[in-house]
Amino acid sequence: MLSFYMPKTPVVMNKALYDYCKKSTEESVIKQSEKYSLERNKPKINVSFENNDENDKPEFNFYGFLAFLSVTTVAFFIYKRLK
Repeated sequence: MLSFYMPKTPVVMNKALYDYCKKSTEESVIKQSEKYSLERNKPKINVSFENNDENDKPEFNFYGFLAFLSVTTVAFFIYKRLK
């Protein structure tokens, strides 16, 4: 029953401390939002001196190939046995 009671205005014991905390919180939120917006809009620099040949080549999926071979081999032997 008591959880339904919510005062419309916050209960303030020390008005100066409340104002200081509210102001500092708002300033820190503004600084953080400006920092994140600058990081988001920062241009990305591509370093052309790195060797990216390894990343351009597709990797061969060896385990998938072995699974395919084993399944087809088992299917082939079952097919031969049923004939």
